[in-house]
Amino acid sequence: MEQIRIAFRWLIKHHFWVLLLVLFSLSISTWFIASSSVATETSSNMKKIDSEFKQQNSLSGRAFKPNEGINGQQAEENQKLAVSVRQIWEMLYGRQKDEVLIWPPEIGDKFVRYMQNKEFGDTIRDDYRERYLNYIKNRFAGLLEIVDAEDLGEGGRGGRRGGRIGMEEGDFGGVGRGRGREDEPEKTHMVDWLDQAELRERLNLTRQPSSLEIWVIQEDLWVYETLLRVIRNTNKASGATRRSRAAVRTIEQMQVGRAAAAGSASAVSGRLFVPQDSGPALAGGGMGMGRGGFGGEMDMGGGRGGYGGGMEFGGGMEFGGGRGMGKGGGLDMSEVGDDPTALLLAGRYVDETGQPVMNVPSDYNFGNEFKRLPVQLILEMDRRQLPELVVQLANAPLQVEVDQIRINPGEIKTSSRSSSSRGGGVDFDAFDRQPSISNVVLQGTVYIFNKPNDEAFIVDQNDSDSF
Repeated sequence: MEQIRIAFRWLIKHHFWVLLLVLFSLSISTWFIASSSVATETSSNMKKIDSEFKQQNSLSGRAFKPNEGINGQQAEENQKLAVSVRQIWEMLYGRQKDEVLIWPPEIGDKFVRYMQNKEFGDTIRDDYRERYLNYIKNRFAGLLEIVDAEDLGEGGRGGRRGGRIGMEEGDFGGVGRGRGREDEPEKTHMVDWLDQAELRERLNLTRQPSSLEIWVIQEDLWVYETLLRVIRNTNKASGATRRSRAAVRTIEQMQVGRAAAAGSASAVSGRLFVPQDSGPALAGGGMGMGRGGFGGEMDMGGGRGGYGGGMEFGGGMEFGGGRGMGKGGGLDMSEVGDDPTALLLAGRYVDETGQPVMNVPSDYNFGNEFKRLPVQLILEMDRRQLPELVVQLANAPLQVEVDQIRINPGEIKTSSRSSSSRGGGVDFDAFDRQPSISNVVLQGTVYIFNKPNDEAFIVDQNDSDSF
């Protein structure tokens, strides 16, 4: 009994701390029970949510809900889409077929009718191949007429000339850019085409070409004609009446097919200048550029007021990553061997990444919808007219997508204000009277549409991925 009284007195004396301990213990117990209950409920709810998500994902992952009405409606939409795509494909193919991919009437009506329904790679009769041989020998003069270029003769005139690369020895006529000396007479032709001998030699056949050789030569001719018309139209849009005022005054180099693909073999990533989603025919400004300049914001020399003097894009300034320029790297043709088909077509076309296609399909189908044929232009031109040139390329019947542009690339180093020259042992600065004239290199791709393929538009009513 005495012990109970002692304990009771102790409890009365320390009741505060005892009550505090009891309350703390009760709080801990209550929190533990509550948190355990919440954890259990949370776990249960999470499992339930996960189960619902899995069911929804399983449902949404199906092509269509298991409902005949919805499936039928979706199949109907697929069929409408197939019809729409076919119409666009036929329109693009028909435009090229009617405006560019035309067999020359000079060969004869019988030849044109014979070739009318043939596709690339089809066999051509011997007598018609002989007719083509006689025609192609005399075709080059017509190409010169398109762009109003001087005939440089069989030997041509190799190498670059003109002031942006450097004045000829002993020439004191300022920064010449092809103008030469002060007393040199004005050229009567609008354009100088410096590497014309290469194409002239290709067309000057000494034997009857094979069927495939005719297809390749004629396809190249269609592209050359397109590029020359683009240059002519650009000069016409600039209002030039003589070479010294032309937008494009010199064609340093014009390459089609494998020669141009050799430049794309050493590609760098990125296509900044012309985005992939730019439409095939851009009127007006075209490809994000106004006709007066690149978006109205970028100065191409001459400070804010214009193109003369001041800043110049030299030393290989690039607009876009795209494909590598020039012939650096080349193509490895060692595995082609002596196969005449591979020798003609390996590396001629490029794939969607811009790399040359070295394997030749047996049906010559280098693309379901279209073939990609690389082209390269090296021009001496008024860079103020560059937007017009790109728009003309984009709107051509054989659409040319520009992948990369370089202005005064590589070893070409000049000043937009003056150029140093040496004469009689004396160095002096010659005033650049035409600071907007630059050497411009364009790498691009020509899209040649194939005839629409009926099998590509078959819609499987039971398969949502059939189209």
